[in-house]
Amino acid sequence: MKEANKGPREKEEKIYKQAEQAMLESEERYRELFNHMSSGVVIYEAKENGRDFIIKNINPAVEKIKKIKKEDILGKSVLKVFPGVKDFGLFKVFQEVWKTGKPQHYPLSLYQDQRITGWRENYIYRLPSGEIVAVYDDITECRLAEKELKESEEKYRTVFENTGTAMIIIEEDMTISVTNRQVEQLSGYSKEEIENKMKWTEFVIPEDLERMKEYHLLRRKEKESALTSYEFSLRDKLGGIKNIWLNIGMIPGTKKSVASLTDITDRKTYEGKLKKSIEDVIYTIGKITETRDPYTSGHQLKVSLLSTAIAQEMKLPPDQIEGIRIASLVHDIGKISIPSEILSKPSKLSEIEYSLIKNHSQIGYDILKSIEFSWPIAQIVLQHQERLNGSGYPQGLKGDDILLEAKIIAVADVIEAMSSHRPYRPALGINKALEEISINRGILYVPEVVDACIKLFKEKDFKF
Repeated sequence: MKEANKGPREKEEKIYKQAEQAMLESEERYRELFNHMSSGVVIYEAKENGRDFIIKNINPAVEKIKKIKKEDILGKSVLKVFPGVKDFGLFKVFQEVWKTGKPQHYPLSLYQDQRITGWRENYIYRLPSGEIVAVYDDITECRLAEKELKESEEKYRTVFENTGTAMIIIEEDMTISVTNRQVEQLSGYSKEEIENKMKWTEFVIPEDLERMKEYHLLRRKEKESALTSYEFSLRDKLGGIKNIWLNIGMIPGTKKSVASLTDITDRKTYEGKLKKSIEDVIYTIGKITETRDPYTSGHQLKVSLLSTAIAQEMKLPPDQIEGIRIASLVHDIGKISIPSEILSKPSKLSEIEYSLIKNHSQIGYDILKSIEFSWPIAQIVLQHQERLNGSGYPQGLKGDDILLEAKIIAVADVIEAMSSHRPYRPALGINKALEEISINRGILYVPEVVDACIKLFKEKDFKF
């Protein structure tokens, strides 16, 4: 009723105020949008029938992108503020859009002048007022990052392809996604046959496969116990078996692995022949020693058998066990310098004769020290008569100063000597020998070694 009573003038004023308020709100929204856009926005006014364009307004993003202040460029020609705009090709687009009114997309291109350089992608529009609007994004950092990434990829691919070592990248499902040419030589398969078609597990012989899967799971869980370097056997395209040394690790931030494969087949063959030669030399040395003391023939071999069994019972590493086996085969080599009359004397030795016997450890060390073994053979031989409490010879070493290998041979030496016949006494028997090491457990002999030795004889039926 009240609205009906109002005059026409009052109604017009109200409509006008509402329209004005809506316009102010609209302007405020677009102003906020203009000022907070991450893209640069420049408004141009055409001059001289499109022969030049004057900068009417810019948003804050332009100041940041162009490294320029708004008050320094408003009202100025685009040709003066951005002198590279013609060579860049955008000025011609301004003219076309101003004439036709059709928006244009100017694709990503490199803009540069004496002041700035950068990659720009532009969208050009004409407003109803006839003004031209350029909206653009600066993706210089992205382009530089892409360029660096591409250069980095090319650099590492060049290294990958030309390293001289077979290299592969393994996906999470064990598919081989990338190889280099050296893999072709190693496996007999071509890159095309392998990449994204074959699984890594197809190259591994069954005996090694479960072990390698376990290592892989530990690596994925980033366990410190996970092996990253080890040996395995590879089956090539022709069915041949090759010994391979593998170095493998997870690629950070992915579930992929990268591996290098080195063919050590020839080296393993050489090592086998070298080991056989060393075995022959050791055996010959042992036999020469025994010719000086026929009553103890086979002593070193028997000590070696027991020493090795004790080491295995103690679960020592295979390489350490092998060193014990070799050292025990020659532990009495120093007796080669002792007169056979003393070695085979049926009666009690004199003090001088016993001192000569005691010197055999030092002589053995002097004979072996110049030979390059993979283990401290000479030191083990030197110490095999040392005792835990320091009562042994030749140095009177105690406890941890004595090598574990020498401590093991010491126990095996006592067991074999007491249970066998000697020129000066009959065999005392295995029970007497075991009693000796039991009584002196922790005094002369290491408890763990004594326990392992007794277990071999009493529970595992060990016999010489």
